[in-house]
Amino acid sequence: MGGRRVRVASLCALLALGGLTAFLVSRPVDPGATRVSSPLLGTRPPPITAATLQHATVSLASLHGRVVVLSFVASWCGACGTEAPALVTYAWHEHVTHTPATILGVVYSDDDAAVAAFARDHGLTFPVLVDPGGVIANDFAVASPPATVVLDPAGRVAAVLLGAVSAHQLVSVTTDALREAA
Repeated sequence: MGGRRVRVASLCALLALGGLTAFLVSRPVDPGATRVSSPLLGTRPPPITAATLQHATVSLASLHGRVVVLSFVASWCGACGTEAPALVTYAWHEHVTHTPATILGVVYSDDDAAVAAFARDHGLTFPVLVDPGGVIANDFAVASPPATVVLDPAGRVAAVLLGAVSAHQLVSVTTDALREAA
């Protein structure tokens, strides 16, 4: 009798696992971030020069002629952790294809050391700008992470995305920004 209970319990577990698998497979794929209409589109941000977590200095003016992807991140942001692999993939794509683009992280309302650990844990190798007082976030009207702002090669805001972006979205908006600048 005990063997029959084990077989019934195993069958029930198998059916439950099959049902869970069917549910997960039938769910729509997360479309990623939402590209939003913003009054910033087409405008140039104020001159921005900031220190990185690695104690270097980056200015947006020095990146003129390149697409710049600004990714606002925080260690406490769960969706930022979800987004991190897409940022790593995009950075790899940018490097391998020699796309004239640069990705920069921007600390959003967080401790720099916590974001440095987050970047290390998630394999983020691109520079991350510190943003004391949220000045950069305010310049781009970022209300919460994850948020991504894409600047075209002329330094104008080309796209604003809210939520966790996918690598495909980053490649798409970068390509659009390069095409529109040509």
